Amino acid sequence: MTELETIRPSGRQAPDPARSGLPTLRVCVQPRQNPYSPGAGRRPAALVGRDGELQDWSVALQRLENARPAKSVVLHGLRGEGRTVMLGEFHRMAEERDWMTVTIEANTSSPLRHTLARALYPAVCELVRPNAGDKLTKALATFKAFSVKVDLAGAWSFGFDLVSEQGRGHVGGLDADISELIGDLAQAAREQSRGLAILIDEAQDLTRDELKVLCAISHQGGQLRWPFVMALAGSPSLPRVLSKANGFAEHVFSYREITQLQDGAAGPVLTGPAAAEGVRWDEEASGT
Repeated sequence: MTELETIRPSGRQAPDPARSGLPTLRVCVQPRQNPYSPGAGRRPAALVGRDGELQDWSVALQRLENARPAKSVVLHGLRGEGRTVMLGEFHRMAEERDWMTVTIEANTSSPLRHTLARALYPAVCELVRPNAGDKLTKALATFKAFSVKVDLAGAWSFGFDLVSEQGRGHVGGLDADISELIGDLAQAAREQSRGLAILIDEAQDLTRDELKVLCAISHQGGQLRWPFVMALAGSPSLPRVLSKANGFAEHVFSYREITQLQDGAAGPVLTGPAAAEGVRWDEEASGT
């Protein structure tokens, strides 16, 4: 016997059959095959209405691969509008192009240095090759120095001894340390025909100094043609917070507001997944 679930209308807008004379709505679905699974940060079965943002990101990756400049991206909007989903798509697209890609979530209780180091370690390990070139060796040494305050036990290793340049990656100033780290990692990635993408969710929770550093690094990367790009996602206040941190931010980043889908654009979100299960929505019900 097929497991079925009966769904009745509920909530303040649901009609009362006893008063309206309307029959009770009974929809039978198969829970194991239900294609709809909404949730915070979860990619919908059909991602629609975001072609512009995805196309811009794809073009940016391709330009950087060809040593052409491209702006980093800021996604801003209310919670529940799809910022985190878009960041996940950006991550997937970069990985498909074999980019070294990390995604972190800003946390007021954890400094950016610590969060970034923990996220970068497994990605940096993927760069390691038996015969490491000069740029890779330099990048690994810089990362080791950068993360010394995070890896207190010295457990992070790359399989061979590293000697970092005096003061490089750990002079104490976040701006210099991150700049050296990102620059060295980007150059090491280029040595393997790859790029470096860092994506940060809830970026409005970064400190003003941390945002200032990210603006400066993005600007520097563009000037030096690093194969490096960032994507920051956050609340509607993020553009204003960035501007206060660095007045040049509006020239460094490409801003995209993530809002509700336009009327009619959401129809395929319903009809597409259902069609894959052999079910057709009524046009009036789906709004298409």
